[in-house]
Amino acid sequence: MAPATLFRLSGLAGILSGLFTIVATLLINPFLPYSPAADAVGTVAPVLGLFVLAGAYLWQREESGRLGGIGYVVNAFGLALIVGVEFSTNYILAFLDAGVVKELFAGPTRPAFLAIGVVFLVGVVIFTIATIRAGVFPRPAAVLYVVGFALFTFSRFLPDVIVTIGQTMAGAAILWFGLTLWTGSRKGVASPG
Repeated sequence: MAPATLFRLSGLAGILSGLFTIVATLLINPFLPYSPAADAVGTVAPVLGLFVLAGAYLWQREESGRLGGIGYVVNAFGLALIVGVEFSTNYILAFLDAGVVKELFAGPTRPAFLAIGVVFLVGVVIFTIATIRAGVFPRPAAVLYVVGFALFTFSRFLPDVIVTIGQTMAGAAILWFGLTLWTGSRKGVASPG
């Protein structure tokens, strides 16, 4: 596959992941009735996020250096684990009795979910630092990425409105990364492939 095709497909994944993240965030709130569609797009969004993350890393690989590679690996690993958390939250835990869920979180589930959140956030922070240093993607997109996902990671401790803003920011960042890859516009460097 030609690199240009790979970047465009990665960009399309980013556009869809960003849109799905925003739509799911806006549909899943206490003022609207339960929506299986919101759960579906909310579960697919991080899967697509894996593709845009790979494309974003490859797009700035040389400029982001070793730190970018480390950030990509940790961020991708954390995001892959988040896919499991989202699936279990949307399709398993949501249908269990509240007492059963409480019992699950009294055991190893809570520390496992917390560890996944920490790994994901560490990856996001490292990848964002490398992205800003590389100067290939727009800096505001990288800032939205780290702030949005930091708020998402701490969602258990924050008011719903702050979490909604954070998830919307993260979705906008992914969408922006996707559009950048789709259009092939690189800030200050020659376009690869």
